[in-house]
This record gives sequence, C-alpha cells and structure tokens, in this order.
Amino acid sequence: MRKLTLSGFLLLSLFLGNSMGQGKGLFQPEPKEPTGPWVDLFNGKDLDDWRHGGSHIWKVNTTTKLLELTGHGSKSMLMWPKPLKNFEVSTKYKLTNNSNSGIQMRSHCIDPGAKLPTCNGTYQIKGLQLDVHNNYTGMLFSEGTGLRFLVNTGQNVNHCRNFERVGTWITHTARISKDSVSMWVNGRHCLDFILTNALDLQGEIFAIQSHPPVGAFMEWEHIRIRDLDEPVVDVRKSVMNHKSSFLTKSQDGFHYRIEGQGAYKISIQDVNGQVVREIYNNGSQNSGSITSLPPGIYFVSLKNINRIMTQKIIQF
Repeated sequence: MRKLTLSGFLLLSLFLGNSMGQGKGLFQPEPKEPTGPWVDLFNGKDLDDWRHGGSHIWKVNTTTKLLELTGHGSKSMLMWPKPLKNFEVSTKYKLTNNSNSGIQMRSHCIDPGAKLPTCNGTYQIKGLQLDVHNNYTGMLFSEGTGLRFLVNTGQNVNHCRNFERVGTWITHTARISKDSVSMWVNGRHCLDFILTNALDLQGEIFAIQSHPPVGAFMEWEHIRIRDLDEPVVDVRKSVMNHKSSFLTKSQDGFHYRIEGQGAYKISIQDVNGQVVREIYNNGSQNSGSITSLPPGIYFVSLKNINRIMTQKIIQF
C-alpha cells in the first residue's frame, strides 16, 4: 500500500450549501410546490394506460372516480408500461382493515428474459417497494429478492405509523434518484436510504402491488409522477478553502469521519471527473478509511442528510 504523507496531499474543503444549489444534495426536504410538471398516471376513468392481471382485482369506480383494489389472496401487479427510473411519485390512498399493498420502483421482471409492459404476461417483478400497509407504512421492502426489509421501523426511519388510520386518506410521496430514495407520509419525512450497486435496484419498472387477503379493499385517488432532472455536479469546480474537514491523514491513506448519524455517500473523482470509487453507508458506522489510491489528484465528495462537502487530495 502507498502511504499518504502529510506533505503528500493537499486538503481543501467546502461546506457547499448554496454554491452547489441548496436542496440539490442527496437528501432534500419535500418541496412545498412542484418544481416541474406532475403527470397523473391514473385518469379516474379507466385503466387502459396500465397493464394488470385481472379486473377482479383492479377496477375504476366510475361514480367516485377512484381506483379500487380488491384482495384475491395472491400477489398482483398494476404495471405502468413505460420505463421510469429517476422520478418523484405522489399517491393518495385510503387504508381499510387488512390492507396490504406497495409502490414498486426500480423493479425488474423476475424472468431475466421477460420485458415490459407485462414481463411477458407473468406480471412477476422484483425490486424496491414502499410499503403500504396497516402496520408497515414508512418501511422499505425489497420485493422478490430475498432481502425483505431493507429499512424497518426504527432503523433510519422517522416513525410514520401514526398516519396508518383506517378509513382516512393518506398522501405518500417518494423521490428516487440515481443512488438514493427518500419518502414522506402526509408531509412527514420518514426515510432516507442509499441504494448500493449490490442491491441490484436499477430496474425501470413502476407498479402498484396488491397482496391483501381475499375481500380486503383499498382505494387510490391519484398516482402522480414527475421526472427528476438531475444535473451532474462537477465537484472539481466546487473546491474552496474552508476550515471544516472530514478527512484526516492516516498511516496508509486517509481517514474520514462523519458528524452525526444517518445515511451518507462518499464519491472519489479523478481530475477528469471519472468516479474511481464510491462508499455507501446507511447509518451503521460514521467513520472509515480510504487506501490504495494510485498517485494523482482526487476530489472526495461527501453527501449526507445535512450537508455536501468536497475535499481535494493529491496522492504521491
């Protein structure tokens, strides 16, 4: 391993805040007003734009103009036929006794050879799910992957179960970007989670899942989507002198320490803007080491719920 000596690197850092765009970091507060156009995927008249496994499960009440879900004892998917990857979704639904549903994002067909719009007629998908349930709303589930709960209540989740009132309307909002997902229930921030490559959650299927017992009933008022325009931030242009630093010299590289708790991502770019290493953590530890970088100039960017910081290092 190459040693990074005190004379062998230059540390420059900035708590970027406004210079990189306030609210443009990895985690953001829910906007009071949309910054882009919302598109309602549910038209209140029919499900002609969607694909699903049966009208006995999914139907539109033409009087109330609500989407009705009736449990059939097995899983069923209401699938949007077009790919969606980085987006914001806002839904409004009403729970009843034994409600069990979910919002599928970044999902794949279980059969690797199957494709949209219906996974070759199987409607079987796996991927990220925002739980919609009398007891589990506010949790993050990995449907069909064997990982089950990625984030359980009390684990990096602000408790949202006070909103799980049967018979009342609930607004459920989520924002999924390249490497993170954030969630709000009735305007309350519930969850931030970093998506690592190991989770294989880079699919483009969006769907609503039904999994209640026979006869259980749910209503959905709207399902709205807006694309996220995610400009790539060039951290090489954002490094300035600042007193704060999350990196310190270590014997065989350098050590980082993150103030506070919660999820974060560290990205290391070379002078050409190429990402050479990424470190993800969802709150289990707030420190670590970076070693074995080849000689060169690097820009180390930290993003977490509170701040964005970048430091420049030179490895000899």
